[in-house]
Amino acid sequence: MSKSENLSYEYALGLLTKEEKAGIDLTPEFLAEVEGVHLKLCALQLQAPLEKDSSKKIWNNISEDIKSESESESWQDVLASRFRMWLYVLPAVFLAFGSLLLFEQTSPMSNPYSVEVLNAKSGWEVNADINNHKLSIASINPMLMGKNEVCALWVQKDGVTHFISTLPNSGDKIVTMDAKIAKMLIGGEAIISIESDAKPMNTPTRIEYRNQLS
Repeated sequence: MSKSENLSYEYALGLLTKEEKAGIDLTPEFLAEVEGVHLKLCALQLQAPLEKDSSKKIWNNISEDIKSESESESWQDVLASRFRMWLYVLPAVFLAFGSLLLFEQTSPMSNPYSVEVLNAKSGWEVNADINNHKLSIASINPMLMGKNEVCALWVQKDGVTHFISTLPNSGDKIVTMDAKIAKMLIGGEAIISIESDAKPMNTPTRIEYRNQLS
């Protein structure tokens, strides 16, 4: 780290005395460096903040070192005091980076199936991944059907109805939808009907369940 960079970090962290600050030429270049340091430290604090007690202890120690530095007379004492300050600051920075890495490694990935189409009370749990045009269907307590009958899932919006898939009697399955049908799930209505497995599924014939989607 250059002398200028070191000074900008000390300025941003409040490690300089009033006399030292007064002796700095606040050029646009230096102020830009300080602003860059502020942005880095703010981002680090937001992503991996220190515990309150640890943060308080660290800055109290820094404050004590600043006080002792102002009372020092020799450049050797000033240098030693400044070195101790960085011994307090650097562990805090490394701890924050370590916390950030741990968070990135352990935080769960967001579930892409974020749109609930049907909940368990319908007999199935159905969730949609709108962006990738997929449905996750899990059989919970399916409806009772006659021989050669199946339960069908439909979506209806703005007077238009589209068949999506048959619903399994057991187990899970993933269904890939047309992009147009996937978009209809936003603000549309999910419909379950009982259909004959020997006839084309053009429109719902015996509707058993409806669910308005948000």
